This record gives sequence, structure tokens and C-alpha cells, in this order.
Amino acid sequence: MGLQHLVEGPGDNERLATIAIESFRGKHGPRELQTTDPASSSCFVATEIFGAESTEVAILRRWRDERLSTYAAGRTFITLYYQAGPSCAVAVRRSRWLRRLIRTGLLALCRRLSGEQAMIAMEHGVGSPAR
Repeated sequence: MGLQHLVEGPGDNERLATIAIESFRGKHGPRELQTTDPASSSCFVATEIFGAESTEVAILRRWRDERLSTYAAGRTFITLYYQAGPSCAVAVRRSRWLRRLIRTGLLALCRRLSGEQAMIAMEHGVGSPAR
């Protein structure tokens, strides 16, 4: 069963994450993916690599919620990621080279996104440097 019909907007991310987590647990058991809060696990791979409370995960969540989820293609990506993300997180946990490879890519993405977010904030007068 596809999850695409469940994604209507940014507010549905937590519900979709819960469905993906429960589906994953049904296939792999509870030990493979430890989580207490679906919202904290929505970024399955980044959470596995950086930790749930990391700056990188916060940047990626913000990008998902404020940018990706506003486009049909972005919502499709989110849906596909919620289907594959838990299995990908397990693969990253088990493979040191895959973890390094994906970590490098995610760090580059986070640097770019944090730069864009800083530019947007400066345009709106938020977070301007103190003089």
C-alpha cells in the first residue's frame, strides 16, 4: 500500500512518520529502530548519523517542513523517503563506509541549507549581525 495519498501538506509529516515506523517495526521488530517520538525520527538517516538533537537534523527538518513539503515533487520525495528511510538507517548503522559517504553528502547539504536560511533571515531583518 502506497503512502502518497496520506501526504497533503506539511502538517502530515508526523502522522506519516508514525505509519512508516510502525510498518518498519512490523517487518523488522522493535530493536532495529529505537524511537519514542515519530517527529524525532522523521529524518531516519540523519538521526542515525548525527543524533536526534543535532543541528544537522534540525536543519534538514526545517528544509523538509518549509520547502520540500510545499511542492508536489517534494511531498512525493518525503513519501518515498518515509517508506525507505527506516531500512536505509539500518544499512547506515551496519556499514561504516556507507555512513561516511552519506554523512559527507548530508553535511554538504546542511552547509548549503544553513547558508540559504541565513540569507533569508537577513533579508527579513532576523539575526542581523550586531554592530
